Amino acid sequence: AVTVLYNLGRLAEARHDEAYADALYRSILRERPNYLDAYVRLGRLAESKSHLRNASGWYCEALSLSSSHVDSLAQLARLYLNQGDLNNAQKRLERILQKSPQDPQANMMLGNIYFTSARYDPECGPEHKQRMEEKYKGHLTRAMEYYRKVLLKEPSNVYAANGIASVLAQSGRIKEARQIFAQIREAAPDQLPDAWVNLAHMHLIQKEYTSAIKLYKAALDKFFHGHDQMLLTCIARAQFSAAWLDPRRERSRQQLPGENGGDYDLEMLRRCKRTLQRAMHLAPRDLSLQFNMALVLKTSTLDLLKYVKHANDEKNKIVEAGGILPAPPFGKHHLDQAGADIMVMMRLVGILQKITDEREFPKARQADVEQMRSFGEQTMELLPKYTEAVQADLAEYENQCRQIREKEEEERQRREQATRAKEEEEALKREAEARRAEELTAKLLKLRDVVDMVPRTKERAGGRGGKNLPGEFDDFIDEDAARERLNEKKKPKEKKRARWEGEDEAEVREGIEIFLAPSDDEGGEGADEVDPEVRRQAQKFLSDDESDGGDGG
Repeated sequence: AVTVLYNLGRLAEARHDEAYADALYRSILRERPNYLDAYVRLGRLAESKSHLRNASGWYCEALSLSSSHVDSLAQLARLYLNQGDLNNAQKRLERILQKSPQDPQANMMLGNIYFTSARYDPECGPEHKQRMEEKYKGHLTRAMEYYRKVLLKEPSNVYAANGIASVLAQSGRIKEARQIFAQIREAAPDQLPDAWVNLAHMHLIQKEYTSAIKLYKAALDKFFHGHDQMLLTCIARAQFSAAWLDPRRERSRQQLPGENGGDYDLEMLRRCKRTLQRAMHLAPRDLSLQFNMALVLKTSTLDLLKYVKHANDEKNKIVEAGGILPAPPFGKHHLDQAGADIMVMMRLVGILQKITDEREFPKARQADVEQMRSFGEQTMELLPKYTEAVQADLAEYENQCRQIREKEEEERQRREQATRAKEEEEALKREAEARRAEELTAKLLKLRDVVDMVPRTKERAGGRGGKNLPGEFDDFIDEDAARERLNEKKKPKEKKRARWEGEDEAEVREGIEIFLAPSDDEGGEGADEVDPEVRRQAQKFLSDDESDGGDGG
């Protein structure tokens, strides 16, 4: 019956029904006061409610019944470890190993304790440096031994593998550690968020800031639903490092030297500021976040002022050289935002300067806070001057653009006028050619009418089919012969039409003159046979054509 009640209590815990589970475990203890697992579960329920003292009491009560109860010792050691009490946690874990040397949980937690205790301070004095290095390496060696014990006992334990990779990373073997972290993430993608975070740390150490930011964000969304102060702080740190100097990413804007010889990306600094704002919403009383925010605001404002000054200097050089001004990279709204950032920074600086407890905020940072305050006061005095300079640059640029647009409009109108004049000239030429063609066509038609009006010569005796005797009528010019010559002139050639120009027109005129001239044999009798009206029109045609000789030639 007790086992059934215990199992019901575990099911209630799985359903997040802590009150029912608590009642079941207490009922078990009333029936069997020495049921140690019930004490352990009651301690875990107290921990879930953040009642750490009550949880410790339940674990200690179980140990009072059995001082070597492994589960109670492990839970108490874990509670001490979470509270930062490494000595008490180590004592409980060593008691477990005395009874069970291969216990995976105890070895794992002892490895974590030695790994957490491995701290190296490079700023310590030379007399303590060697001792500190020996202690640092010793802690890492002990941590590696405990992790290996766990891995020998459980070869698929990803937590032990993660611990080994962490020790390798602390020892400077970054490449090997990175490979192990990558293998853990592939083997257990949904089990261990530390592998994702540690792999991102490796990218950050190797200055692969873009990859580090992506991994931090992936772990934040996958395991913490976007709400974890520690990961948000890591993302902000990577973004600040990327803004300071990222050799693997090309900038699309002009860079200027920063304070430490690097160069800052203002867009990445703005992202860093937004990330810190998210972290401050989760931990509004975290002074380290407030200091980091003040630092980012100071850095972004300082770089903005540098860029504005540099842009103004470049503009002056271009003006002196008589070149075209580029578009101003910054406007008045950028400086207004910088003024707002400085006001926020001064408010954070005021909060930090009131902290006197060394445990809350280190005194070594107070000097940096004082520098921020001095920078803020100077910036508030300089911002109006920078704003006026930016507005003047913008007005000068807009005036230049207006002048360029006016010149372009004048040039466009000039080209349109030239095009219209050319089109009109071509139209006049086409009209003149059309008129000339019409005149030539009219003359051609007039000539055809004159030729059609000329009558045929009377047929000779003997009929139309009679033959002339040799020598008879040799000097006679008859009308049929003249008409045939004119018709041959009017007939089209195979690939070319007859044109009433040049030699053709001269031949026609010559034929008409021969036709009108009286024959010697006829003694003027042939001329009397031509109709006087036809003769008059033919002579008029020739006289008109001679007066227009320039057109026919």
